[in-house]
Amino acid sequence: MTESQGRGARTEVGAVLREAGPEGNLGIILMIAILAIMSLGVFFRYVLNNSLSWSEELSRYGLIYATFIGAAFACRRGTHIRVAVLDEFLPAKWSRRLIILQDVITLALLIALAYFAIRIIAVLHGTKSAAMLLPMSYVYAAIAIGFTLAAIRLSIRLAHRLRS
Repeated sequence: MTESQGRGARTEVGAVLREAGPEGNLGIILMIAILAIMSLGVFFRYVLNNSLSWSEELSRYGLIYATFIGAAFACRRGTHIRVAVLDEFLPAKWSRRLIILQDVITLALLIALAYFAIRIIAVLHGTKSAAMLLPMSYVYAAIAIGFTLAAIRLSIRLAHRLRS
């Protein structure tokens, strides 16, 4: 690879990271960490014949965080699944109103889910995970963080829709 090709590859990676935003970058970091932890677990188990008790659990918790932060990433990009059958049959003015109504309902749901997730965190703080003895409230915090970030991103999208 020539020097200019290397610079071009770095530029493309930089563009991808900028486009991904904070949620996407955190998701990328989490997925790389999960890959590294799982690879380490496999190496220890099959090469050294001595399995790590915490690797599988930590990978699972990383995947939980990646999932809920990914929900916020999808809200940022507007790529969540939705039923769009009515949009095609309604006039543009009514279709826009329907999309705004869907966003408002989704925002209310996200806020409610974040609220109840915070309540669950308080209840589960004394419970510990099996291998790492990590408070389960840290794991369930992923739900509250993900839904709160998703609500913030959806609020921003909704504000843009209302302005245009």
